Amino acid sequence: PRLRAILAVPCQLIGVGLTRCPVIFHHMVLAGYLLSSWRPKDGGATLADALTARFTALGGRLILGSGVRKIEVENRRVAGVLLEDGEKLTAGTVVAAIHPRVIAGLLAQNDLRQTERERIMSLRDTESVIVVHAAVGAGHHPALEHNIYRLHQDRHGLITDGFFYQIRPGDKDANLFSAITRSEYSQWDGWEETTSGRRGVAYEEKKRLVAREITERAADVFGPLKNLRVLDVFTPLTVRDYVNCPWGSCYGVMRSADQLLKIVSVGRLSVKGLFSAGQNKVAPGLLGCIGVSRCVCFDAAYLIVLTKIVRRSYAGLMTRQDIENELRKIFLRDFEIENPELDANMREAYGFDSIDAIDLLLEIEKFLGSELTQEEKKQAMDIRTMRQIIDYIEKMAARREKATGG
Repeated sequence: PRLRAILAVPCQLIGVGLTRCPVIFHHMVLAGYLLSSWRPKDGGATLADALTARFTALGGRLILGSGVRKIEVENRRVAGVLLEDGEKLTAGTVVAAIHPRVIAGLLAQNDLRQTERERIMSLRDTESVIVVHAAVGAGHHPALEHNIYRLHQDRHGLITDGFFYQIRPGDKDANLFSAITRSEYSQWDGWEETTSGRRGVAYEEKKRLVAREITERAADVFGPLKNLRVLDVFTPLTVRDYVNCPWGSCYGVMRSADQLLKIVSVGRLSVKGLFSAGQNKVAPGLLGCIGVSRCVCFDAAYLIVLTKIVRRSYAGLMTRQDIENELRKIFLRDFEIENPELDANMREAYGFDSIDAIDLLLEIEKFLGSELTQEEKKQAMDIRTMRQIIDYIEKMAARREKATGG
C-alpha cells in the first residue's frame, strides 16, 4: 500500500486517480517535478508581463474588461467574435484557450456537429481547490526553497486527501504562507449565481471558518503559525470566475484513460479556423499551455499560408515553380525548416498535420464555386508531402481557370 501511495503522487498533481491515470501523464508530471525549474524567479506575474510585452510589441491589441459573447461562424468557417460591449472583431482565425464547454457555449447550436457537442458536454472535469494566502512571522517561519505536500492514504494505498504548502519570502517581519487543498464545487453552490466580490456575509464567514481549519491543520507540519494574518481565500467559485472554467475545475478536463480519445477528438473542432488551446487540449499546467500554443501557432500559420497561395495561384499569378519557391520561403521564415524535401512526409519529418490544411483547401474550393467529387475528396485525404500540396494547388487553380473560361 505504501508503494502504491508513492506511485500515486504524480497523478494527484493533475487531478487523476492512480487507477485511471495514463502512464504518459504520470511520467510527464514526475519528470517535470524532478527535472524542471521550481518557479519563475520573481513570481508568475513576471512571466505574464513578458508574454504581454511581446504580444503588444508584435502589434497585438490586448482587450480587457469585455469578454467574448459569441464566436461568429459563416459556412462552417470562423468569421470573428462579438464582444460583450457590442464590438465585432473580424478574423479568419480564432484561438480559444478556454474550456471546451465554454467554447461550445459561444457557438450557435448548428455551428458544431451534434456528436461534437455531445462529446464536449459529456467530458468529466478534475476537482477544484480552496487556497489560503496568509502572512506569518518571518522569524518563526523562514522562506522555503521547495514545496511541501502532506498526503493521506487509506489502507489500500489510495490517496484520500492532501495539502500543498509553500512559504515564500516577504518583508523583514512576515513571509507569505500558502495552503491549497481539495474542495468540492457542491460545497459552494449556494452562491453559484453570484460573482466575486458580491457573494455576501455568509460566504465570507464560511471562507473564514474553512481558512481557520486549514491553517490549524498546517500546525502538524510547521507548528502553530505565529503572527498569522489571513490575506486572501479563494474557492472553486473564484477559480470559475477568474479563468472561466465550469465548476472551478483546477486542471480542466480529466485526463483519465477512459477519456483520452474523447479529449483528442474535441481538440479538433469541425469549425475551420477555430483552434482550441490552453491546458484542456494536450496537458494541464504551464507545460501543457506553452506546448500546445506552439502547435496551434504552427497549424494556424500553415493554413493561412496555404490559403494565400491558393488564391494567388487561382488568380494566375504563380507558376508551379513560384508555388514551390513560396512554400520554401515560408517554411524557412515561419517554421525554421530549410529546404524541405519535396517527397518527405510532412507529419513525420516536420511535425505538420496536413489533414487540417487539406480541410481548408476543400472549404476554399467550395467557396470558389465547384463541388468536389467523392473521388477528389479521397485524393485530398492522401496528401502528405509538399509535392502533393503543390499538385493539389495547381489542380484547383486549373479547375477554376477552366470553369471561368480562362
